[in-house]
Amino acid sequence: MPAPGGDFKFVFYLRDYAGDPVTGATSFTVKYSIGGGALTTESSPTVEELGSGLYAWTVPTAVLSAMKTHEHVTALIQATGAVDVVYRLPTYPLTTGEVDSGSNSASSFVTTLSSAAADFYAGTFVCFTTGNLALQVRKVSSSSGSTLSFDTPFTETPAVGDKFFLVNR
Repeated sequence: MPAPGGDFKFVFYLRDYAGDPVTGATSFTVKYSIGGGALTTESSPTVEELGSGLYAWTVPTAVLSAMKTHEHVTALIQATGAVDVVYRLPTYPLTTGEVDSGSNSASSFVTTLSSAAADFYAGTFVCFTTGNLALQVRKVSSSSGSTLSFDTPFTETPAVGDKFFLVNR
């Protein structure tokens, strides 16, 4: 399930041993296991820095295909001098939505997502794909129904109809 207009990018947070965000990392090792099988090392992983310790790994087609068939994928991502980061990629790595009308701000907005249990989306990352906030990423601190809230606000209030995707859920 590639992101709209391109490859699927798995967003992750990288910290050093003191727990501080790592910025400027350029050397990565990515190993992954599909369905609990042996680890496969990606020879030339594509990892880009998004800022403030957030990075995005462009997931290879083979891994995407496995996720489409409901197999679990575990990834070990390592940056030189930083803490190893182990993630279990979700079976459905991509959920999309739009900003809906309501009491919206840069730190909280109503979406077209199905109403869910309290804090169902907490801990996921929102990445806008359209509008003035395109390519901005923030971690959801809490959610209530179809409203998402953020500790770190976006640079402005999103417009109704702006599209985004959620990752890491």
